[in-house]
Amino acid sequence: MSRILAIVMLCLLAGGCAQFEKVPAKYSGLAGQPVAVMVWAAPQASTDFTSLQLDVARGVQSKLQQAATESAELKNITFPLKPEAIWQYQQNYPQIQVMPIERVAPKFEGITRLIYLEISEVRTRTSEAVLNLYRGRITGSVKVIQIENGVGKLAYEETDIIAVYPKDAPDAGTPNLDDYRAYRGAVDAFTTEVAIRFFAHYAN
Repeated sequence: MSRILAIVMLCLLAGGCAQFEKVPAKYSGLAGQPVAVMVWAAPQASTDFTSLQLDVARGVQSKLQQAATESAELKNITFPLKPEAIWQYQQNYPQIQVMPIERVAPKFEGITRLIYLEISEVRTRTSEAVLNLYRGRITGSVKVIQIENGVGKLAYEETDIIAVYPKDAPDAGTPNLDDYRAYRGAVDAFTTEVAIRFFAHYAN
């Protein structure tokens, strides 16, 4: 069954398609472009979750690749640089952390768009004082840097992107998780929130 047919059937069963309203892409300049994903994380976040930068970069790239099979905004998008290569460059040249990302982006050969994410906070519990209640939360921002003739230019920016997991859990958290599952769920939720900025999608 095609995705469109499935959505139509759900609409009929639900008595209408208002709840399946399509949300347009916030930035639609990735089609046909060679793209890379780079993630910076606040020291506390990267210390507590050592694989955070790679987990987020891999998640965003994977979701864009999956969406590219159906989304015109991502048609013919390519990813010539793996997240591991970008992360290794960050480790080899820590001085780029204090440089404007518009100056850093042109250093990556073979791309014309850099999706740059900054993670400011990662939590797996609402309060450290309550040891058995868990709710994952990631806060961050995204920029897209357009690279042309060796010059990087800001093409899109959005701050205060917040994702929580489980989405419907009480604010205080739930006992039905642990730190690992709260973290993994928050990464999945956050990378989804970032990815859907770049293609039209149906609202939940």
